[in-house]
Amino acid sequence: METLHLITPVSRPENLPRLEYSIRGGFRTTNVLWWCLFDERFGPVPPRLPWSRIHYWGPGPGQTGAVGYAARNWAIERITGGWLYFLDDDNLIHPEFEDAFIEARRLHPQAGWFLFDQVAADGTLLREAQCPPSVGHVDLGQAVIRRDVLQGFRFQEDRYDADGELFARLAAAVPPVCIPRRASFYNALRCG
Repeated sequence: METLHLITPVSRPENLPRLEYSIRGGFRTTNVLWWCLFDERFGPVPPRLPWSRIHYWGPGPGQTGAVGYAARNWAIERITGGWLYFLDDDNLIHPEFEDAFIEARRLHPQAGWFLFDQVAADGTLLREAQCPPSVGHVDLGQAVIRRDVLQGFRFQEDRYDADGELFARLAAAVPPVCIPRRASFYNALRCG
């Protein structure tokens, strides 16, 4: 299986041990690499967690923007293949994510990206996967995207809703496959 790159812009480093625990427990067979890009406005880069699957642990691009989109774009530019999942620093890997991702790839081997249903930390459904996605009706954590599909596409760094804006543009060029399976959390560390 191709590598799944987890991209986490970090402004809440105190959450990283819980994210690491979630990632370790959430993936049994998927080759995962974790990118932690620190916003130094919130303090210096902390000591690296002792896990071998951390690919990058350091400062982000040093640019400000809305909620980490500059850092996400910075990581996209440095990743050359595989799949991307944007894991916010206030979120966790859903226990069904890996199985849903593997099954989606098996059933739709030509797909360039997937959207999954999203739940609150208590399991309450918040957002169903919507195809095509639209601004205000999709969340960053619902999507897993093959890197080559993003060729020429980046987040607008000054928009809070840049995820929906990008996903709507991307869907016009490469339609996603919606997976009606609860496999992603929304802000699990803030809303649980």
